[in-house]
Amino acid sequence: MEPIAPNPFTSFVFYIFIACAIIIISYTCNFYYLAFLSG
Repeated sequence: MEPIAPNPFTSFVFYIFIACAIIIISYTCNFYYLAFLSG
């Protein structure tokens, strides 16, 4: 996967942002799934 920006710090921050977004989305989906199962 090619980095978006030539600056390594910018691409590092971009990868951290993507990882945080994936974690937040997975936790949110898991929460709604558990609420759906218990409800």
